[in-house]
Amino acid sequence: MEEHHHTLWSNVLENPHQDEPRTAYAAWLENNGQTLRAEFIRLQLDLAQCSPTDPRRPAWLAREQELLVHHADAWRPAPVPGAAWGGFRRGFVEEVIFDHWMPFEAHQAGVWSVAPVTVLRLYLEMVEGEQLNRLAQNPALARLNGLQVWGGGLNDDLLPILVDSPHLSQLEMLDLSENDLGPQAADCLVHFQCLENLEILDLADNQLEASGVEVLATAAHWPKLRSLSLAANYLGAAGATELAHPGLWQQLVELDLSENKLRDAGVLALSRAKVAPQIQQLQLASNNISSHGVRALLNTDWAKNLVSLNLSLNSIRDDGVQAFLKLPVAENLRSLQLRGCQITSRGATMLQLAPFFPHLQLLDLRNNALDLRTQEMLQDTLGQRVWL
Repeated sequence: MEEHHHTLWSNVLENPHQDEPRTAYAAWLENNGQTLRAEFIRLQLDLAQCSPTDPRRPAWLAREQELLVHHADAWRPAPVPGAAWGGFRRGFVEEVIFDHWMPFEAHQAGVWSVAPVTVLRLYLEMVEGEQLNRLAQNPALARLNGLQVWGGGLNDDLLPILVDSPHLSQLEMLDLSENDLGPQAADCLVHFQCLENLEILDLADNQLEASGVEVLATAAHWPKLRSLSLAANYLGAAGATELAHPGLWQQLVELDLSENKLRDAGVLALSRAKVAPQIQQLQLASNNISSHGVRALLNTDWAKNLVSLNLSLNSIRDDGVQAFLKLPVAENLRSLQLRGCQITSRGATMLQLAPFFPHLQLLDLRNNALDLRTQEMLQDTLGQRVWL
C-alpha cells in the first residue's frame, strides 16, 4: 500500500498542471479512510472548471470554506524554513513565498518534494547576476505557471538573465512589480518568445515611462495576455497615448494605470483610441483626473463593457458623478471605487439614479464629504456593499 501511495503522490508532484493525478490520489484517500480530504480535492477541481454562473457554485464555495476552516492546517504541507505557503487550489497548496534569497537557495529543494507548487513568489531586495542565473537555470521552474520576483533587486541589466531561462515557457502569470526596471526592460520582455503564454503581466512600481509603454504596446508575442498592470510607472499622458495604439490595447480585459499622472489629457487619449478594447476592469486611481476626464471616459463605446472601475483619489467632484447619469455608462458595472474624490452628499444622491446602482456589489465612497443622512440612505440600499 505504501508503494502505491508513493507512486500516486509522486505523480501529483511531477505533473502539477494535470487533474488526473489529483483525481487518482483522491480516490486512494477515500479508499483509505480520508474521505474529507478526498472530497476537498474533488470539490476544488470542480470549482476550477465550473463557470462563474454555475448554479452549483455557491453551495460548493460554502462547503469549501467549511472544510478549510476545520482542516486547512492539517492539510497544509510541513513548514519550510524561510518560506510561507499560499492558499489551496485544485485540492493542494500550489503557491510558496520566500522573503529572501538565502532561504530560497538553501531550502527550495524541500518545497518541490512536499507540494505540487505552480506559483513561486520570491522577494529579492538585492541579487547578483550569478544568483539570478542559478534561479533561471533551475529545472524546477518548468513546473511553474506563475512567477513573482519583487523587492527592488531586478534592473534592466539583470532582467535578461531571468527571462532567458529555458524553463519559463509554461508561465501564465509574471509579476515583476516593485523593482528598478526602466524602458529597456520593456524591450527585453517583448523579445523573449518564451513568454508567449502569458495571460497576466504585472509591472507596477517600476520606471518604464512612456518610451517603455511604446514598446509594450506593439508586442506581438503575447497573444494570450489579458491583464496588465502599469501602475506607478511615470507614464503621464504620453504613456496613455502610446498604450492606446492598436495591438496589445485591444486584447486587454484588465488594466491598471493607477498613480501615473495621466491627467485628463491621458484619459482623453485612451478615449480616442482607434480600436476599442475589451476592458472590463479598469484602475485609474490617483491620476489627477477631473470631471472632464471622467466624461470623456464614460462617453466611449467600450465603457459599456466595464464591470469594475476605480477612480479613487481623483478630483472628479459631483460634476464627475453626474457624468454617470448623462452618458451611456456600463449597465454591467458591479464595482465602483470613488474614495477621496471630493464628492458631496449631492453627488452621492445623484449616483443612486444611475442604472447600475442597485446591482453594485461594491461602492467605495470613503473619505468624501457625505452627511449622516446620505450615509444612512446608502447603507439602507446597499448594506455592506457600500464602504463609507
